Amino acid sequence: MDWLKTLHVTLAGASFAGFLLRTGGALAAAAWVRARFARTVPHLLDTALFISALALLARLHWLPLQQPWLLAKLGALVGYIIFGVITLRAATNNRVRLLAALAACGCFLYMLGAAITKSPWPFS
Repeated sequence: MDWLKTLHVTLAGASFAGFLLRTGGALAAAAWVRARFARTVPHLLDTALFISALALLARLHWLPLQQPWLLAKLGALVGYIIFGVITLRAATNNRVRLLAALAACGCFLYMLGAAITKSPWPFS
């Protein structure tokens, strides 16, 4: 695995771990979840993750519209972002927060499976 792919995978893992940590904090109503650090670091990680993804696409000469698994992965990313926003900002109670977090985790697992198998149907 080259350094760029390693960086991308590491950033994806760190981003997901941060999401899980913030979700746990939100479910426990921890004050640190609303702190500036907890709101800023995820944006920095996700920006670096996005830049590494663009660099990988450029290096490999891949276009998402020409790679069905990449297009599917982008769709799952949109779902992950939407469910993440519900989990960490919009949920009015812990039941909604937990359901949205589980949906976000499902989207992340799908993206992971699509990346590993290079298929839009990674679990078939």
